[in-house]
Amino acid sequence: MLSLFGYDFAADHTALTDPEAGRVDLARIDESLILAKPLDAAIHEGGKRMDAGSWQHRVLKRWIEAGAEYDGTVSVWNGFRWNLKKFCLTMMVR
Repeated sequence: MLSLFGYDFAADHTALTDPEAGRVDLARIDESLILAKPLDAAIHEGGKRMDAGSWQHRVLKRWIEAGAEYDGTVSVWNGFRWNLKKFCLTMMVR
């Protein structure tokens, strides 16, 4: 079972890669439910969420092709700084 809002990364990875669940299929990557359902290629109630070949699809597919690994680390994004003056100057130069 997947955690609500993805709070338990290790348990979610275990659930995603459980061979019995079919969410991630390392032998038949394109048949992985994590790819097929958002493309609306597998019957489910969620509907289409992404297109084949979209950046989201490519990222998920590459992750599966690489073995669907999880090293136990979690990156935290603390935000960003916006510098409008620098952005405008950069856009004018291009």
